[in-house]
Amino acid sequence: MSEPITDTATTEQPQEGAGQEPKVFDAEYVEKLRKESAKYRTEAKANAEAATQVGELTQKLEKAESAAAEVPSKVAEALRTHLVELHGIESDDADLFLTANDPELLLKQVTRLVGRGSTKKSGNNVPREGSTTPAPKPDENKQFVGALFGRNPNS
Repeated sequence: MSEPITDTATTEQPQEGAGQEPKVFDAEYVEKLRKESAKYRTEAKANAEAATQVGELTQKLEKAESAAAEVPSKVAEALRTHLVELHGIESDDADLFLTANDPELLLKQVTRLVGRGSTKKSGNNVPREGSTTPAPKPDENKQFVGALFGRNPNS
């Protein structure tokens, strides 16, 4: 990279028609410029390598972010399967009611679905429908009044 200096001074060629005299630079100044140029080339190479590393790290970050974004849905699906099995929810009901991809929302849906089953009415309930009432026990006062007025005491 470094070229050997053959002259003690370098001259710059004038442009045509400028009518200027060529400038003369001493060897120390030229060597200083060459070292500075070499330093900048080294920095440029280091910057190019750093840019490559930044690009690679950016790709890794994007992959990690996409994988992290999938975690809640995977957890929700595993939780859904577990809760359906645990609470004995039918698969049709699970497909219809348990639609969340967020674990917290899925827990709320399961709680609500299971809670509805316990508060569900089983229909109209008439506890004594179809039963007959037993005949009342004979009362002494009724028998006396019935005998007094000539009625049948058993009716």
